[in-house]
Amino acid sequence: MGKTIRFAMLVGCLAAAAVGKAAGAADGWRLFHSEAGGFQVETPGEPAFSESVDKTFVGSVTNHLFTVALPFEEFTVEYSDLPGLALALAGPATILKEAKEALLKDVRGDELTFRLLRKKGDDRAELSYVGHVDENPGVMGFARFYLRGGRIYVLHAMLSGGRPIDPERVSRFLRSFLIEGSKGD
Repeated sequence: MGKTIRFAMLVGCLAAAAVGKAAGAADGWRLFHSEAGGFQVETPGEPAFSESVDKTFVGSVTNHLFTVALPFEEFTVEYSDLPGLALALAGPATILKEAKEALLKDVRGDELTFRLLRKKGDDRAELSYVGHVDENPGVMGFARFYLRGGRIYVLHAMLSGGRPIDPERVSRFLRSFLIEGSKGD
């Protein structure tokens, strides 16, 4: 094989590799890490950060929210450090159920499925919902709740506009979540 043909093949292979890399980067997904939150997750863009404080009868709760809002999708990770008294009075199952109810109220949604899961002291739950027919039609969402020590994490993917679900995008987001010091789900 001549040098010109080999060079052309090499250039072609390098171009194909560059196109493949660009396509992977073009999907917009990135690994996001919150050192303060102690987690990492893949998101389809750079998350925006916001913070709010809820006053409860057992003390103030600061919510840290990371959101990627796209035209018909929203991906969020929220974490909050709960007052010790809340854990002592309510217990893990009640806290996870209350977090579910708060999310459904915020999105004006109706629960489809909800499961409490426990694995070696790891309290968590999963939720699927649809928007309330009169208040938020065309919306559906999936959430996972993790209670680790005194911190609750809420991982939430919401789809709107009646668009079909892309299960790979939702699954990629949910599967990628990792709390520092854990080995994943």
